[in-house]
Amino acid sequence: MTRRSAGPPPPSEGAGPALRRTRLPPGPGGFSRHEARRPGYFTRSDPYTRCRIITMNGIEVEAILVGHQFARHTTDPEIKRQLARVRYLEARQ
Repeated sequence: MTRRSAGPPPPSEGAGPALRRTRLPPGPGGFSRHEARRPGYFTRSDPYTRCRIITMNGIEVEAILVGHQFARHTTDPEIKRQLARVRYLEARQ
């Protein structure tokens, strides 16, 4: 068994011509879209800030899921009405 290197297959193997990887021509500024891409905010911040961002994103998603499940499984219409109002207000922020 031979080992293959990572990367696109040679033109004679693999996918047809429509699925082969091709590089886009440079745009009007002389840069390809890969060269013109700016790095995200994760590269401009320290690891502590990145950890806080990821953690807060997870907390917010989990709060949305818990509120949704609680509203589905409760039988009290007043609680459902209050939860719907809270979800409505949070969606507008």
